[in-house]
Amino acid sequence: MALILEFIALFCITIYAYLEAFVKLFIPQRKKSVSEDIVLITGSGHGIGRLVALEFARLQSIVVLWDINKISAITNICFFVIFAFSASKFGAVGFHECMTAELASLGKDGIKTSCLCPVFVNTGFVQKPNTRLWPVLKPEDVSRSFVDGILTNKKMILVPSYVKTYLVLEKFLPQRVIDRINKMQDVQFSTDLRSASKTK
Repeated sequence: MALILEFIALFCITIYAYLEAFVKLFIPQRKKSVSEDIVLITGSGHGIGRLVALEFARLQSIVVLWDINKISAITNICFFVIFAFSASKFGAVGFHECMTAELASLGKDGIKTSCLCPVFVNTGFVQKPNTRLWPVLKPEDVSRSFVDGILTNKKMILVPSYVKTYLVLEKFLPQRVIDRINKMQDVQFSTDLRSASKTK
């Protein structure tokens, strides 16, 4: 009997969550105040992380900076950089999901997490990025979207926002179609990390 009641409660919560999400499509969320909040930012030494850190400092947050410069460690293995970079991004999403679940299980409701998932950003990590289907984003625009997402308690922040549509379609499209779309993107960039690190 208790299990049945739990399923009924789950059904009610699901309906409420869908209604809440629908309403938020038309009513913009108010941005919360982060003054004196502790904000941990990874990758804060350069690029998007640095811009986000500066923005939260402007908002009077207590900013905790965490940065590991991996460029020098992989300079001599440029052939594998795209695989390492992609794996690190999947790892970041997985780490975020695990950390969020762990905090929830510990009842740490006051700690909020957000994960940034942009498409191609011209940060200098790779040289001359280019793609046919997605825009090459400026770090300033991405950091602004990231901060706005954090201030409205978004868990996953996709930039540009219409990437969500592709991710939903990806769940239903045949693999042959997905492969074709990926080929159409025609992603191009230089993996000359030596020149990227020298320009800093």
